[in-house]
Amino acid sequence: MGRTLLSIKTKLLGFLLVIMIATALAVSLTAHNTITKRMDAEQDGFARNILRLVMLDVTSKYDSLLRFEWDEVGRRRLMLESDAGAALAVLTTCWQLAEQGRVDEETARELALTRIENLAQGLTSNLLLFDRERRGIWHPDPRLRGEIWDKYRNRNGKDALVEALQSLKANPSDYSVIFWSKESDSPLSKHMSYFQMFEPWGWVVGSAQS
Repeated sequence: MGRTLLSIKTKLLGFLLVIMIATALAVSLTAHNTITKRMDAEQDGFARNILRLVMLDVTSKYDSLLRFEWDEVGRRRLMLESDAGAALAVLTTCWQLAEQGRVDEETARELALTRIENLAQGLTSNLLLFDRERRGIWHPDPRLRGEIWDKYRNRNGKDALVEALQSLKANPSDYSVIFWSKESDSPLSKHMSYFQMFEPWGWVVGSAQS
C-alpha cells in the first residue's frame, strides 16, 4: 500500500512538473511574441516617422525649388521687358524727331539703329529687331541683319517669329521660349524671349536671354 501511494505521488509530481514546464513555455512564448510584436510595432512606427520626415524634407525642398524657379522666371521676364522697353524708347524718340520735322524718316531710322547699337552694349538681353516679313533689322550678329529670320522655332517646332507676329495682332506683347542655332551644324539653344510691336515703323522689338 505504501508503495502504491508513493507511485501515485510520483506520478502526480511528474504530471505537475510537466504542467509547470508547459505553462512556463507557454508564458515564455507569449511574452516573446508580445515583445516581438511590440518591437515590430515600434520599429514600424519609427520607420513611418523617418519616412514622414523625409517626405516633409523633400516636399519643402521641392516647394523651395518651385518658388525659386518661379521667382527666377519672373525676374527674367521683368528684365526682358525692361530691355525691350529701353529699345522702344529709343525708337519712339527718333520717330518723334521725324514727326516734328527735325529729320527725315530715313535719317530717324538710321539714328535709331545707331542708338540701339550703343544701348545693346549695356544690356543683359540680346536685342532683336525685325519687320513683319521677319527680315532682320538689327541683331547682335551683323551677318543676320537684312536676312529673313526663318530658323527660329518654338516648343512645338513652329516658326517662332510667325507665331509672335500672330500673337502681337491681338496682344500688346508676347512672351515665348524660342530655339535657334547660331551655326547650321551647331545644336539648338533655348532662349526666353519677349516681343513688342513698334507700330509707326512696323518693327518688332524683341529681347532674348539664354
